[in-house]
Amino acid sequence: MTPTDSPPAEPHDEKSSEEGNGQAEPQSSQRVVRSTIVVGLLTVFSRITGILRESVLAGLLGTSVAADAFRLAFMIPNLMRRLVGEGAATSAFVAVYSGITSKRGEASGTIFAEKFLTLWLILVAVLAVLGVILIGPFLRLIAPLLSGGPIATPENIELTIDISRILFWYLFFVGGVAAAQGVLNARWKFGAPAFVSALFNLVFVGSVFVLIHLFRPTEVVFAVSFAVFCGGFVQLVSLIPSLRRVGVGARLRSPRGDEGVREVLRLMVPGLLGAGVYQINATLSLFIAGSLEAEGSMASLGYSNRLMEFVLGVFVVALSTVSLTSLARLAAAENIDGLVRQATDALGLVIFITVPSTVGLYLLREPLIRLLFQSGEFQDESVRMTSKAFEYHAFGLAFVGIARILVAVFHAKKDLRTPVIVSLLVLPISIGLALVLTHTPLQHAGVALAASISAGIQAVALLISLRRRLPQLPLKDLTKTVAKTIVSAAVMALVCHLILIWWPPPVPTTGQSHWALKLPQAILVLTVVSAGATVFFGVAGALRMPEGSLLLNSVRRQRS
Repeated sequence: MTPTDSPPAEPHDEKSSEEGNGQAEPQSSQRVVRSTIVVGLLTVFSRITGILRESVLAGLLGTSVAADAFRLAFMIPNLMRRLVGEGAATSAFVAVYSGITSKRGEASGTIFAEKFLTLWLILVAVLAVLGVILIGPFLRLIAPLLSGGPIATPENIELTIDISRILFWYLFFVGGVAAAQGVLNARWKFGAPAFVSALFNLVFVGSVFVLIHLFRPTEVVFAVSFAVFCGGFVQLVSLIPSLRRVGVGARLRSPRGDEGVREVLRLMVPGLLGAGVYQINATLSLFIAGSLEAEGSMASLGYSNRLMEFVLGVFVVALSTVSLTSLARLAAAENIDGLVRQATDALGLVIFITVPSTVGLYLLREPLIRLLFQSGEFQDESVRMTSKAFEYHAFGLAFVGIARILVAVFHAKKDLRTPVIVSLLVLPISIGLALVLTHTPLQHAGVALAASISAGIQAVALLISLRRRLPQLPLKDLTKTVAKTIVSAAVMALVCHLILIWWPPPVPTTGQSHWALKLPQAILVLTVVSAGATVFFGVAGALRMPEGSLLLNSVRRQRS
């Protein structure tokens, strides 16, 4: 077992606390943060390799029609992936598994896990086959929704169908990965599940450079599609040893009549609806962008989203992943005070991280995009379109992070219904805003601004709903955290802005290779980020913000 497979040892005997008397041991905020740092470091590596993957994709496809076709084709199996994979399945499994092990021990939990995995793999296999069969008629049916955009021509729709038939097989692999991650996270094993995303990216990059030699230059998009297939396969296979180490083997167990499996499926229904609402929102927004006359509208939004996911993945995804396990154990033990403390600490940390990140990303958006993506087919117009989209995506960063933690709290309490209701209420607002804003000078960036505004509304609605369920939640403390974070970020923004005035971001001149500017751009970005982080933590320390001390102390303990 690698050091990252479990959090650092606590002074008490963890095994006896979990298996001896069946009571879940409350997890301290320090332990959660230390585990978050482990997952966060692996996630940082994953996001870095994800940016590498997107950079390769940008160099091969740019913001061409082929890039739009790939984004549209990937959206369909990605929709199904979120339905059967991320969120609903993992959250429901962790909540039920925590209850079973708390009452009946780890052995019963292992049997339940094997039954669930058997059912899940059958389900995603059936969905993958149905997707391959039905994707053609489906895309031809919805083609009129893209009318006006370059993707809507018959030949481009057929190209999208061919790509989709390759990508749908990825659904089986990633569905299995999501279920395996749920099992491992429930056993407090975060290292291997956090690493598989990086593994996918590395396999993708390696595969695509081999596969492009098998296709004509006009068919590079198919090399990219088969590289996704290869990455998904390696992802799933790589988790098998980790499952075996926690006692979950390749045994096929009939899930028929199992109470735990039935409860997971019951809990998942509202979660699936919520994922469906999210994907309906994402799909319709993408169609709105695809109907615009400007070629590459969908692709530029995709690159902008990738940059957003990079920042979220550095800390927010890691914190929500670890917090779900900790919160579920506290909820199973009916430790409400511990649950409230854990939720408050997690929300405070997300605010503390995402607010200054939003400021820094806004200031550095163009040099960052040039540094990460500009090459090959991704040139000045692609930079302009992606930068314009990211300018408005960045405003939603803090709201998305807050919403993820709030959803984790609801899921830990086995309430998957409330987040769905909130998503349903926000959906028409999001689509309505996107339709209106894309008909302004914002064009495709209107979709990004609509997403950010909707994320803010969703975060506020979830917080109000949670406060009704948990009146002990200290909103006054969270308000102080927000105020102090804004002050610290404002001082940081002033310093970073002055640096950028004194040291303008380098841009290529006529005839100059963009590669010649990669190093100066990287030095500028690192300098501004380092200076900004130093100023922000300094001001936060002067304002006596506990979040800064919690992070720094956890880093020191993790290093020791």
